[in-house]
Amino acid sequence: MADISIKIGGDATGAFDAFRKLGQTIDSWGHSVQFAAQAANRAFSMVVGDAFRAANEIGKVANQTGISTEALQRLSHAAKLSDSSFEAMSASLRILNRNLGSALSGAEETAHAFERMGIPLAELRKLKPEDAFLRIADFMKNSTIPQSEKTALAMQAIGRNVAEMVPLLMRGADGIKAVGAKAQVISQETIDAVKAADDSW
Repeated sequence: MADISIKIGGDATGAFDAFRKLGQTIDSWGHSVQFAAQAANRAFSMVVGDAFRAANEIGKVANQTGISTEALQRLSHAAKLSDSSFEAMSASLRILNRNLGSALSGAEETAHAFERMGIPLAELRKLKPEDAFLRIADFMKNSTIPQSEKTALAMQAIGRNVAEMVPLLMRGADGIKAVGAKAQVISQETIDAVKAADDSW
């Protein structure tokens, strides 16, 4: 899934109303243009299908990474605008969540990598995965540290996708949050409803 930024809610409702009215109008014209109504229904089904898959994927990745669905969408939006992908962001967050657990469980090398990025173990215990990611971004933005050193340490935290993440990380925490604030977010309620529907099929 290359682009997880799919608009639903108001846009989807508007699309539904538009396609429904179009279908009603075409039906009134008779069977000679019935194919057009069918095309409209197919188009709306594609919109709903894409939104359904997006919401379902967001929910799954959020559960796997320990990050909230809202934070995931905002980070993913910022990643997209930094020429990265949802897949790379998801993979990085999964690895970060795993490494956070390892550091807190006594993995000294991993804990030392976080400490060298300015996140001592005492602070690490209090951070959510999304907050740890933003702290890494601030470290990456620090121009006083050689790029090779920053990249090597970040790789220990978020894995090999760090190369693709660099343009995003170089925005720093404030830059990422500013871009992410503009994301159109699928609500937790909608994501939960999609998961319930998916589980019932």
